[in-house]
Order: sequence, then structure tokens, then C-alpha cells
Amino acid sequence: MAARFPNRRFSERSATPSELRAFEALCDRRAERARVLADRFPESAEALTFYGAVASFQKDATAKKLLDLVTVRGPDLLRDLAGELDEDACRQAVDAYQSGQDRSSPKSFFGRVLLQAETALMSDSVGENAEHCPRCAHAPQVGCLVPEGDGTAFTLSCSLCFGEWRYPRERCPSCQETGDAKLVYYHAPELEHLEVRACDGCHVYLNVVRMAKAPDAVLDVDEIAALPLDVWAKENGYRKLVRNLIGI
Repeated sequence: MAARFPNRRFSERSATPSELRAFEALCDRRAERARVLADRFPESAEALTFYGAVASFQKDATAKKLLDLVTVRGPDLLRDLAGELDEDACRQAVDAYQSGQDRSSPKSFFGRVLLQAETALMSDSVGENAEHCPRCAHAPQVGCLVPEGDGTAFTLSCSLCFGEWRYPRERCPSCQETGDAKLVYYHAPELEHLEVRACDGCHVYLNVVRMAKAPDAVLDVDEIAALPLDVWAKENGYRKLVRNLIGI
């Protein structure tokens, strides 16, 4: 497979064939999980269907293919924007997202999708106990409770490269305050494997996947399905640590 991003930003080496195969398999798992959840949760089906298409696209990501995909299958706002952009504009969006200059505008979607495909190719190990991803320095998108021994371990999953790392369960990844008294939890009956973890100190929340309830969950995809939790969090005055690719 030809190199898609010759000016690699996060590593001086190219992805190995095994890394490419692992990333393609991850994209397939994400796309399939999106299809399963779209059937299960009609209220999130539109977002999940589009997200699944993006996941499949990322196996062979180019700016032109992304613009074509969004033009045909994207939501109205992104579809209209795709008609105004070209490949150079997408590359500028990648640079703006990486530098932190723009990580919230509709245009940043294009930069994030392409940069995500690049960074997720690399299988370098990550550390633990950091508020930002030890591999690419971006903020976490979603938390995860993983069965471990007689209990559970808490991990964070990166909003960009999908890397996972351990994190103290009682510490807020936004303000770093420690203490269960400041943490608020909420889950909806129809989403038994998902919960909101919010901090009353900084009023920031994170969706969390409980793997014991759904061993086949794919963290970034299941987070898209957590729309009722996002609604509850916003109605109660919390803001999300990082919006997902769908903009929620």
C-alpha cells in the first residue's frame, strides 16, 4: 500500500505491514459495530451509519475520497462544506487540527478524520496515568471499565489515535481533581453498558463503556450511541471533554 501521509508528524518511520493490517482490521471492527448499534438504537442510527462509513474509508484515507464520501453521505452541514473545499484545504485542516489552531469548527472534521487515520496506524506503546494520550498528546474521547481480577480497571481512550491507557478512576481527566465526592455518574436503562462520568468541580463529563456488560463493544463507536447520556449531561450543565467526530 502506498504511503498516504508522506510527511508523517508523529513518527519518523513508516507504518509496517503488520501495523497496516492491524489498522485495517480495527476499521472493519468499527464499521461493523456501527452497523450493529445502528440497528439496535434507532435514535442514533443516522450518526452511527455515517460514522461506520467514515471508519471504512479510513482504511485507505485520502483527502479527495473524504470529500467524495461526505458529499454523498454526510450530514447537511458537512456536505455543504465539502462542496467548498479541495485537497489543499483538507491538508490545511490537518495542520490546524494537529497544532490546536482549530479543533472545533465544522472544517476541523476533515482534518481530524485524516489525521486520525495517520496516527492510528502507529502501534507504539502508550503509558498510563496521563490526562492526555501518552502517544499523540490528544485528550481522551471515552473512558472504559475493564474487568480485571475480582474488580475493574479504568482506562481512557484517545480522541485521535484510539490508544488506550490506564488512569486513576477517582481523578478527573479535565481538572485533575481527585475524590469520589466530586464525581457524578448516570446511566440510562436502555444503555446498560454505558454511563456518564461527570465532575462537579469543572463541570466536564466523559462517557464510559462498561465492558463487562458488552464485551464486543468498540469504544469510539459505542460512544457515538450514547446520545441519551449526552442529552442528560447537557441538560444538567456539563460540557463534554472532547466532542466526537459526529460533533456531539
